[in-house]
Amino acid sequence: MSTASDPPPLRIRAYGDIAAPEPLRRQVEAILLVSANPRRVAAEPSQAAFLDRWLTPYLADYPEQLLLALDEEQEGRVLGVLTGCPDSLGAEVFRDLHPYYRLFADLHSDYPAHFHINCHPDHRSRGVGSRLVRHFVTLCRGAGLPGVHLVTAPGVRNVGFYRRNGFSDAVERGESGRSYLFLGQRLVAGV
Repeated sequence: MSTASDPPPLRIRAYGDIAAPEPLRRQVEAILLVSANPRRVAAEPSQAAFLDRWLTPYLADYPEQLLLALDEEQEGRVLGVLTGCPDSLGAEVFRDLHPYYRLFADLHSDYPAHFHINCHPDHRSRGVGSRLVRHFVTLCRGAGLPGVHLVTAPGVRNVGFYRRNGFSDAVERGESGRSYLFLGQRLVAGV
């Protein structure tokens, strides 16, 4: 008998590999809205604008790196989402949407891929996020990329999660009175 703290049986699938993904898209949107920092959602003029910033570019350009953690017992139920990009510096849309990327442009050659992860609050601390991260890192390693990164804020709770998942290379920089923390994981020795 499983308990609420047991990891659910799940399968990781790329959004781009799913034949009819539209019903899952609504779940993905709901997870992003319920799990994101409420201040970040409120800073946008609407929920649609928030989703345009944090989801639409990945749906349009990187559906094979938009990973879904699907509950195997309840087919079609999304537990977590990872939106990833293999080439942060080359993806112009992110420079426009996320200005902090220019703060770390000098690091992108060593850590070209980036990702964002969101898990439904009911499924946090159950291994869902770690499975998504490991899957994305495996994809990046298989593509021969030298490293993966993410950007967060220093001192927030998710920093511990990322460190436990191998993101130990850290650089902190600020802009406009805000501090940002770049966390990287090298995938190729000697880089």
